[in-house]
Amino acid sequence: ISVGLINYSLFPGTTMGEVVRQIRNACKWIVANCGSYGIAPRELHLGGWSAGAHLASMAAATLDTHNAAPEIDSVLAISGVFDLRPLLRTSANADLKLDEAEALRNSPVDLIPRRGQRIALLWGGGETEAFREQSRIFSANWRGKGADLRAEEIAKLHHYAIMDSLAREGTRGLKAALALLGCEYQG
Repeated sequence: ISVGLINYSLFPGTTMGEVVRQIRNACKWIVANCGSYGIAPRELHLGGWSAGAHLASMAAATLDTHNAAPEIDSVLAISGVFDLRPLLRTSANADLKLDEAEALRNSPVDLIPRRGQRIALLWGGGETEAFREQSRIFSANWRGKGADLRAEEIAKLHHYAIMDSLAREGTRGLKAALALLGCEYQG
């Protein structure tokens, strides 16, 4: 597996729309240029946690009829924020500077997933109700729009501990990640 780590502009000093554009363009660049690095352009899998889960989901969404999603085979979205509208009422919005239109445009919960990509959505049962609700609503909405989406709440794990589930042998998080890559857990 070849790994690429995508960087993007940080807040304050940018907009959510610009960060999403950077992520989507980075995915397209990887697909177009991987051959020049000796990597066969076969599959692109995205993974993200928290804000990264939001951005991976935005990369996987079709924004409109003229702005198709990059060719992404699968997305592993862990404990994400998929609807930005609740952030309008938080102190975080002092840096994000979201208005209603920008929040709606950059909320994958209401967008359309690209057909054919697989999505694994994980969140911890010990997370705040707001994080759990974001994942449940996102899962229901994208399934309703035809996404091949598997969702799972992992009992007792909080927002930070859920990342450990990718690094520990035999966990449901590791098994979900391997399944997206077409691998079966051999532990």
